[in-house]
Amino acid sequence: MSRKRKRKLLIQVLGWSVTLGLISLASLVYYCDFVLLPELKVLMGQAPQSQPTTIFSDVYLLKKGDIYAYTFLTERLKDLHIDYRETPEHVEWKGRHFDYPGTSVDPEPMTRADAGQVVVVSIKDERIDGITIDSKPAEAVTIEPTPVATLSGSNKSIRNYIDWEHMPSMISMTITAVEDQRFNEHHGFDLRSLARALWIDIKTHSLSQGGSTITQQLVKNLLGTRQKTLFRKMRELILAYLLDRTTEKNVILTKYLNEVYFGQIGALEVHGVSEAAHYFFNKELEQLTLAETALIAGVIRGPAVYSPYKHPKNALARKDVVLRKMAEQDVITKGDLNEALAQKIVFAPLTL
Repeated sequence: MSRKRKRKLLIQVLGWSVTLGLISLASLVYYCDFVLLPELKVLMGQAPQSQPTTIFSDVYLLKKGDIYAYTFLTERLKDLHIDYRETPEHVEWKGRHFDYPGTSVDPEPMTRADAGQVVVVSIKDERIDGITIDSKPAEAVTIEPTPVATLSGSNKSIRNYIDWEHMPSMISMTITAVEDQRFNEHHGFDLRSLARALWIDIKTHSLSQGGSTITQQLVKNLLGTRQKTLFRKMRELILAYLLDRTTEKNVILTKYLNEVYFGQIGALEVHGVSEAAHYFFNKELEQLTLAETALIAGVIRGPAVYSPYKHPKNALARKDVVLRKMAEQDVITKGDLNEALAQKIVFAPLTL
């Protein structure tokens, strides 16, 4: 075969390859737009409408004669958001209505304070000296159980949905700073990050580098796909672009912050920044310090590697990386950085 004929044949093969590639890409875009995107939209709207199942602790029986310091009475009342009055001699609060779940021990009527009834716990010599319920003496009083976890969906996961209006800005700024710096600028995917990840994949002969934006991560989380294939990455990229084109940025970010995976606690998966704050630090989101917020953001990169319980040194080192990235992007000041780096982190004990 002559050189001229070989060149012509090569051009024809390349032409057909490009044509078939474009047809395949167009077919994938069509499939994503008209089949997968509607499914994704349904998944985007599920959490606010879902009816979660709440797991409660057991009821707590406060008994006459108990050592007061060991009862943690006022801490429990705070957790339950029950107003109380405290003096060195007594603690006083009003009972309220609570529907005890079937799985919880229903307290004896004599120890249960109904709605509006005043409970007075007298303290003498650091012990509980007396208890009255609606001015009647009692040997004990039942404190209602506290919520331990919220289960959402058919899988064993813990979630607590926080809407955008109640999401602390420091949480969103910290996570975007470390996970997707150009979140507010790109259209679902970041060409610079993709190019960098592709170059590393080519050098290492793997698909280990995702270069994924928050939008792409959200698509992967919602569709539940874990395979590292080129087709999957292309599908997520197209869906991320389509989702970004049809959905406001704050809606995407809110969903991501409520869905992102933080690891395993016992038999349950922890999803969302609110549950991460609760299980890592036993705090509400708005109570987190800058250092604690950075640690939570750092776990996202690899919950198995940066778990504060399994690998505390990794988690703390990753926290420092997050803080420095925030300073580099002027999200926090140099003073904030130094203060957060010096702060001691105390993890809450596991509750499940």
